Amino acid sequence: MIVLRLNDYKRMPWKNGGGETLEIAVMASAVQNADFDWRISMATVASDGPFSRFPGIDRILTVIDGDAMELSVEGRAPAMLDQNTAPYGFPGDAVTSGRLRDGPIADLNVMARRGIAHSVKRIEACDLPQSEAMSQTSFLFALAPMAFRVGLEEIALQRHDTLDLSGAMMADIVVETSGEGLLIAIG
Repeated sequence: MIVLRLNDYKRMPWKNGGGETLEIAVMASAVQNADFDWRISMATVASDGPFSRFPGIDRILTVIDGDAMELSVEGRAPAMLDQNTAPYGFPGDAVTSGRLRDGPIADLNVMARRGIAHSVKRIEACDLPQSEAMSQTSFLFALAPMAFRVGLEEIALQRHDTLDLSGAMMADIVVETSGEGLLIAIG
């Protein structure tokens, strides 16, 4: 298991130039003219405006800080998203815009090339699946501090750190301090 720390995330400009994202993890694409097969990132949305378009990509957005944002996606009724709403999936190539309700928000974005399964689920660390192994690409994004023990190794996550669980033997993980997180599965 690998711990990805908030301070180590890669800062990148938004595709539309309207802000900045912190790239947490990415799988480069083998497809010509494609930037990635999947990407996990977080961003602060400080003002109303359009979202970057990503042809052939499906997105899941989760509000992780701040009040709320009304997300308008072409062909859908507007959706009000806040820290209590379920992660919201939408096509990255649809015309999309956000309108803040009361100040900036931060969100977690999980994007994957269309056809690559991906999901985001709110979970308490103590409720992590105890199956034999995580067979797919899996991450736990910490919304609150949490701690684990794997054998003699202690793993502490601070808020907005990420634990790469890909291939982990879940039965070997003991939750020392539970906290809310987002369980991300890709593939």
